[in-house]
Amino acid sequence: MKIPVLLYHRINNKGINEKYNLSLYRFKDQINSLLKQKSAYRHIITFDDGFSCFYHHAFPILKGKDLEIILFLITEKIGDRGFLTWNQVSELNRCGISIQSHTKNHFFLPRLSKSELIRELQDSKRTIEDRLSKEVKYLSLPYGGKSSLILETARQVGYVKVFTSDIRFAKLEAFEIPRINIPGYISEDKFIKIIQVDCSVLFPYRACQLLKNLIKLIIGYKRVSKF
Repeated sequence: MKIPVLLYHRINNKGINEKYNLSLYRFKDQINSLLKQKSAYRHIITFDDGFSCFYHHAFPILKGKDLEIILFLITEKIGDRGFLTWNQVSELNRCGISIQSHTKNHFFLPRLSKSELIRELQDSKRTIEDRLSKEVKYLSLPYGGKSSLILETARQVGYVKVFTSDIRFAKLEAFEIPRINIPGYISEDKFIKIIQVDCSVLFPYRACQLLKNLIKLIIGYKRVSKF
């Protein structure tokens, strides 16, 4: 069975709706739509980066809901302005949020050497495990940067699944888990089609992703990244 694994970054209370920033009221509507949708699977929602808005805006909406929530942290950012603190992370962990790795520094992994890659993947994993006394099994790839070396190294350091930014429906038994980014400007109709696993709705998004990847190769990933 293929299912949609949803990807979010920021939730705001200022009515802003952008590619990686969703307004609070729109997020509430989407969660309500998810909960009303009858399906044979448990809905999976992922958040990348570890922004503090997750704690203040998203978590109050998600708490207690029958949803699987995975939060991927950039460990070197924890405690920085605009990001979660370790106390908040610990509280989220106690409340059932799955805390996983988004690497140590959020570098574009394909540009790293093997030793640098190991350090990025291993240090973030160990930091979270030491802080929470809980095994970290999942990795989310920064900027969607992926290669056979990255996947092989992730296996070597102990990850059992790698979450990507590929815009496809996912098979949960696979090692690679593609996700669908939910932009702030997505229509309710398109969102419903995504959670109903309607493949036709993904075609325009996949075309945009292919174009973005081509631009990355030509002008560099930083000019088209979210940071």
